[in-house]
Amino acid sequence: MGNVTIDLGTYQSNGVKVFSGRPSGKAVRQRSGLVIPADTFDVNPSFLEELIREVVAQIGGNAFIKKFRLDSKPEKRFMDDVHEAIGRIDLSYSPLSYLF
Repeated sequence: MGNVTIDLGTYQSNGVKVFSGRPSGKAVRQRSGLVIPADTFDVNPSFLEELIREVVAQIGGNAFIKKFRLDSKPEKRFMDDVHEAIGRIDLSYSPLSYLF
């Protein structure tokens, strides 16, 4: 599988600065790859949970962290939310395991 990009700017309307909610995450997942606009304040775990649910369920949280990268500036800005979303999907996932 090649690289896939999801540009959340494509789904940004009326100056939205926070992406949240399972229905919204699911809608973006169904339509797209992931670039987070620099002016985004937050991407909630609930949004990410639906966005990445199928992939995490198939390959597991640890494999997801090793395989996929979210583009944002600074790059690590939303990683706590990603780890929380993965933890909700994959109860065997440990957010510390990507360090080892």
